[in-house]
Amino acid sequence: MIEEKHKTEEYDLLGMTCLSCADSAQRALARVPGVHQAEVNFVGRSARVDYDPQQAQFEQLAAAVRTAGYTLVADKRDLQQASKTYFSDLRLRVWVAFGFAVPIFVLSLFFPHSFAGQAWVELALSLPVVFYAGRGFYLNAYRQARHGQISMDTLVALGTGSAFVVALLGVLFPGSALHRMPVHFESAAVVIAFILVGNWIEESAKNRTDDALDSLGSLLPRTATRLGPQGAEQIAVSDIRVGDRLEVAPGMAIPVDGSVWQGETYVDESMLSGESVPVHKQKPDTLMAGTQNQDGTIQMIARQVGQGTVLQQIIEQVKRAQGTRPPAQRLADRIAGIFVPLVLAIAVLAALAWALWVPGGDWTIGLYTALAILVVSCPCALGLATPVAIKVGMGTATRAGILLRHATALEVAARMDTLVFDKTGTLTRGTPRVYEAEYEPALAGAAGQYMALVASTVAESAHPLSKAVGGYLRSLTHTSRLPDLVHQYGGKGVEAHFGSYIVRVGRGQWLLDSGCQLGPQLQQAAARMEAQGYSLVYAAVDRQVFGLFGLADQVKPESAEVLGRLKQEGVQVVMLTGDHQAAAAAVAAELDIQHWQAGMMPDQKAAYIHELKAKGRKVAMLGDGINDAVAFAAADLPIAMSTGADIAIDSADVVLLHGNLALLLRLRSLSRSTRRIIRQNLAWAFAYNLLAIPLAAGVLYPYCYRPWWQAALWPSVPSRWYSIACASEKNCNFFTQGVGSCHLYAYICHSFYKRPP
Repeated sequence: MIEEKHKTEEYDLLGMTCLSCADSAQRALARVPGVHQAEVNFVGRSARVDYDPQQAQFEQLAAAVRTAGYTLVADKRDLQQASKTYFSDLRLRVWVAFGFAVPIFVLSLFFPHSFAGQAWVELALSLPVVFYAGRGFYLNAYRQARHGQISMDTLVALGTGSAFVVALLGVLFPGSALHRMPVHFESAAVVIAFILVGNWIEESAKNRTDDALDSLGSLLPRTATRLGPQGAEQIAVSDIRVGDRLEVAPGMAIPVDGSVWQGETYVDESMLSGESVPVHKQKPDTLMAGTQNQDGTIQMIARQVGQGTVLQQIIEQVKRAQGTRPPAQRLADRIAGIFVPLVLAIAVLAALAWALWVPGGDWTIGLYTALAILVVSCPCALGLATPVAIKVGMGTATRAGILLRHATALEVAARMDTLVFDKTGTLTRGTPRVYEAEYEPALAGAAGQYMALVASTVAESAHPLSKAVGGYLRSLTHTSRLPDLVHQYGGKGVEAHFGSYIVRVGRGQWLLDSGCQLGPQLQQAAARMEAQGYSLVYAAVDRQVFGLFGLADQVKPESAEVLGRLKQEGVQVVMLTGDHQAAAAAVAAELDIQHWQAGMMPDQKAAYIHELKAKGRKVAMLGDGINDAVAFAAADLPIAMSTGADIAIDSADVVLLHGNLALLLRLRSLSRSTRRIIRQNLAWAFAYNLLAIPLAAGVLYPYCYRPWWQAALWPSVPSRWYSIACASEKNCNFFTQGVGSCHLYAYICHSFYKRPP
C-alpha cells in the first residue's frame, strides 16, 4: 500500500484584520514540518494547506496559527461559534473604546486642567481603552515585528503607545522634568476607538458575504427521488451517486448535474445563465443542480454530484477569485514601509542630538523630543485622510440610490475604461413582452372571439411566456370565458376545452404534432421572428393555428442614453450574456453595442474579463444574477442591480438601487469628485507631517535662544526647553497637544467641508 504524501485541506481562519495578518498566518503554517504549501485567503478568511498527513496533523497546524495570534477552524459548527464569539468580542471592544474615549476627549479638549487630579482621572479612563479595547493592535504589531513586517497595526501601536507613555510618565513622576511632558491620553483613546469601528464594519461586510455564499446551498433540495429495482425511494442529496436515475416533479429543484433520460419540461436556468425565459429540455439535454423544473415530470441521470456540480464550482470560484483579487490596501499600510522607519530614525537622531550635542541638553530633553516626534507623527492624520473623504462620498452616494458595499469603490470607479454588462435584468427588464403578433387571415372574422379564448386558456398557465401572451391579449379584448377542461403538457403547452372548441397554446412543434395546420403567411412570419431573436408562442383553435406571438425581453428605457454617455466618456461597452445568439444580437443592435458575446457560461464571462485585464484594461462588471458572481470576483469593480439575486448583490462592491442603470453615470461623477477630495486631504496630511515632525525635532533650536524671538512668540517658555514638545505651556499648545489631539478633528472638519457634489 502506497502511503499518502500529499493531502490538501481548506480550513477557516479567524482573527485577521489586514493582509499582513494573512502573510503572518501563511508563514506560520509554512513552517510546520510536513507542510508543502500554504495559501491564506484574507477576504475568504480561509487557509488551503497542502501537507504530508504522516508528519503534520490539524492540531499542529492549529497550534502554529494560534502562536501567530489567529484561530484555525476545521468544523463548520465550530466555525459558527468561533465567528460569533470573535464578532461579539469585537463589538464589545468598540463600545468600551467609545464609552471611555468620549469623556477623555471632552475633558482634555474643552476643560483642560479644570480640577486637581484630572490627569489621574484621564489615566483611569484610558486604561480600559488601551489595555482591553486596543490590545489587538499591540499584539499584532509585536507578532508582525517578529516576522519583519509592518502594517496599519504597527502605526497605530506606535502612535497611540507613545502618546500613552508620554502621558503616563508625566503623571507618575510629579515634580521632575518628566512631569512637564504633555498629557495625551485622549489621542490614544480616540484613535483606537475610530479604528476599531472600521474593523467592525469590515468584519460585518465579510459576514454578509459569507452568508450569501452559504445561502446558495438552499437552492438544492435536501432529498431526491431515486428510481431503482425496488421502485422509487427518497434519499438524501448527499447519497446520490453518478449514474443514479432520479425523478424530478414539477416545481422541484434539480438535485445534481445530469441529463434528461425521459420526459419533457421547461427549466428555469436564470440562476446560471441569467436568461429569464425557461429553457425547453428533452432527452438528452443537460440539467444543472439548483435550476428549477417548471411544468413536467422528468427522469434524469446523475452525471456530477457534490463538489463537481456547476453550482458548487461557482461558489468555490468566487471564494478563490476573491482571495486572489488584491483588496484596496489602506493608505497607511501602503506608506508604512517608508513612513514608520523614517519616523523612528528621526526620533532616535533627535534624541541623541538633544542629549549629546546640543548645549544645555540632557537625556530628559532627548527623551522628551523623541516622544514628541512620535506623538505628532501619529498616523491618524494620514490614515483618516482617505477614509473620511470616502465616508462623506458614501453618504452622498446612498442618498442618490447607490449602495457602496466596499468604500474603495469610490476610488476606482472613475478609473474604469471598460464596462461589461450582463443583458437580462441589467440592460433589459428581465421579463418577456409581446413585441409582434401575426394572425391567420382566413380566421379574421372570428379574431375577437378567438383572442378571448386564447387569453382564457393561458390564464391557467404559470409559464412566463404564457403570462406575457395573456397580458397582451387581455389589453385587446375584455371578454373572458371559463374553460370546461384544462390540461397542462409539461414542456409543450396548455390545452383547454370551451364547449365544442379545443384551444392549444404552446410550442409550434407540439401543435403540429397534434395535427394543427400552419398557414403559409404564419410560416413566413415565424421564420422572420426567429431571425430577429424572438421567442415564439403559437395559438391554435380547432386544429388551425390562429395566431403567432413573438416575445422578447424589454430593453430598459434609460439603457440607450446611459451607454451613449459612457461611450462619449471613452468607456468601452461590452455585453456578455447567457442568452441565445439571436436575442443577444437584437439587443446589441438596438443599443448599438459593438462588442458582445452570447451563450456565455459563468466561467466564460470570468475568462473574458481576465483577457481584458491582461490587455491593461480597468474592468467594471454590471450584472444581477447568480451567474455573474464569478465574473464579479474577476472584475476590478463589481456592480450589481438591487433587483437581482442575493449572491450577486453580496458579491458586488456597488449596488444600484431600484435597478436604475442611470446611477452608473452618477457613480462615476461622484468617484471623480471623491478622488479629488482625497488628493487634497493627502496633501494636507503630508504637509502637516512635513512641518510638524521637523518642528518636533527642534529644527528652530538656534532661534529660541534669541530674546526677541522668545519674547515675540513664546515669552513664557524657558529657552532650554524649546522644541515642538513644549506643549506643557499653554501658549504653544497648538503645536503639540493641540495638534496631537485635535488633528483628528481637523481632518474630519476638512473632509466634510470639502463635500463631494
